[in-house]
Amino acid sequence: MRLELSDDDGVVVVAVTGDIDFGTADDLGRDVARALPDSATGLVLDLTGVRYVDSSGVRVFFELAAQLGISGRRVALAVPETSPVRRLVKITRLEEAVLLCTTGAECSEMLRQA
Repeated sequence: MRLELSDDDGVVVVAVTGDIDFGTADDLGRDVARALPDSATGLVLDLTGVRYVDSSGVRVFFELAAQLGISGRRVALAVPETSPVRRLVKITRLEEAVLLCTTGAECSEMLRQA
């Protein structure tokens, strides 16, 4: 798994490439939490480069949403309509805890408007 971080006008965007599973999920959560400044208005996890997420990854997404929610910030997931990851988001009802978009840019815009 590889992470690429950027700032989109106060929204931190983390582009993830590779699988998110038992061996990588905790690293993802830890690395994102460390890289997220208090000044960030929200977090986009761009999963357009991810083909597989297991339950460990879903847990991390819920945890990040809860952690940011304490300070009134939101998490958005960028997942293409055709991605198998999108089906997982729907099945686990993760979209009740995060914003769901198709691209990182769309997510960033939604978070800035929220």
